[in-house]
Parts: sequence; structure tokens; C-alpha cells
Amino acid sequence: MFRYGSNGCGPRPESYKEDLEIAESAHLHTREDQEELYQHIRAGAESGWDFSARWIINNSGGYTGGLEHIRTKLIVPVDLNSIMYMNYSLLSEFLAALDRAAESAEMRLKADLLQEAVMQVMFEPNSGTWRDYDLLNKMQRPFYFASNLFPLWTDCYPAERREELGTRAAEYLHNHDAVRPGGLITSTIRSGLQVRLF
Repeated sequence: MFRYGSNGCGPRPESYKEDLEIAESAHLHTREDQEELYQHIRAGAESGWDFSARWIINNSGGYTGGLEHIRTKLIVPVDLNSIMYMNYSLLSEFLAALDRAAESAEMRLKADLLQEAVMQVMFEPNSGTWRDYDLLNKMQRPFYFASNLFPLWTDCYPAERREELGTRAAEYLHNHDAVRPGGLITSTIRSGLQVRLF
């Protein structure tokens, strides 16, 4: 399965001072520990999602704390794996249209295996939605995030369950009061990580 990551080392160039301050507040004493934190921060930035509680894993497996607790590389994200499923599926179709049957079959197999993994590892049957997977604590992350519904957009689920999962998703959004003017809320957790001053 796929995770967000980033090449390079050290603090992000665009947030160099802030990343140094985060590492200092985390009381990291070795260069290796600091670099590990920078890798998690860069991976979170590369995800395309604003920093939020989604990438935090604190000592108890929860989501509270600041960016010193970010552990992006230790989270298998629903959205990324769903998008990769869609990419494999589209590549399979494109290759078939080009009469490249063997390559098309290879991409279809990758798509099918990834869909199976998403359903086995990330699907949460009680809510009928999906969850990011915490590699550190070997468990699904039981928190509402808009990304929990990404497989519906990419069709990364068994086709015969379309109506059932659509209905469950509507219930999930209603139960979390997630539909607001302008669209869906990203999270129900107010982490304070994206406070902007104007």
C-alpha cells in the first residue's frame, strides 16, 4: 500500500524557521531524531492536505498535540490508496485501447489487489466508510476526516455495494454534521494547526 513521503533532508525551505522551532519544541537531541521529524512534516506537506490532527499520532495513539507529534509516514492514507487504485484502473483502460493487452492486464491486477487491500485494511464495517491505518499502533484511526469517503469517488470498492455504501456515507456525513455551507468539513477536530491571522 502507499504512504505519503518526500525526498530531501532538513527543514522545508519554505518553512525553515518554523520547522526548526518545531524540532526544538519536541526536545529532539539527535540529528537522526530531528531528521525523522522533518521527514514526517515534509510528507504531510506533500500530501496536499492542510496540517491537521489527521497526521498526528501522540503517545497514546490519539490526535492531540502539535506538529512535533506529526507522524505522516506512519499513516497509510485512504485517499492516496484510493487515487492509486483509480490510476491503475485508468492505465489499464488506456493500455487496452492501445492494444497492449499484457500491460493492461498487469495494471488491472494491481488495481484489483489494491482495492482488496483497501477493503481489508481500511474499511470500517460499522460506519460503512474507510479509515487511515496507523502503522505505529497497528490499528485503524477512528476519527472523522473527509478523506474517509475517498473510495466512493474513485470506485475503490466492490461495484455490487455501490447503493449500500452510498447510503451509509450519507448517514455518516449526517451523523458527523459534516455538510456545511460551502461543502464538507475536512475534520471535526479543531487542532489549531491552520490558524491564520489577517
